[in-house]
Amino acid sequence: MSYEEETVDGKPFYVTYTALEGEADYTHFIEVPEDHYPIPPRLDIDPWEEAEKAKHAAKGAFVCVLMPCTKVDAAGTRTGRGGGWYDQFLSVVPAAWMRVCICFEDQFSTEALERKAWDQPVDRIGVVNRSTNTVTWHETHSRSSDFDLVSL
Repeated sequence: MSYEEETVDGKPFYVTYTALEGEADYTHFIEVPEDHYPIPPRLDIDPWEEAEKAKHAAKGAFVCVLMPCTKVDAAGTRTGRGGGWYDQFLSVVPAAWMRVCICFEDQFSTEALERKAWDQPVDRIGVVNRSTNTVTWHETHSRSSDFDLVSL
């Protein structure tokens, strides 16, 4: 099955986040359809339960997981708020799901971050310019998957 056959109107099914203070907001440059799975902006939710809910909601479609960070490097290593929530979530969703980190320019590191054994790398990074709300995309090729042709 081709990418186009797995999507609706050539767009992936999105798993989204609500940007909290200090996190980049993707809504200015990614048009997310009403049919998506929003991860609630709470720390008390179980990542494994959310992964199961997201898998059920995606119904086998090509999925793009959008996630925030506090820092991310060009190789796709990201850090969050320190609890490992997204690492746990990503460890149990299908490997074919595209992982996209959205960050501000000052959160994108040209120097490698330390990647621990449990860290789940991202496939694409959207770097947002705070003053213009424009985004520059970076492909990481960190998981041997080529998502270059995927249109967000």
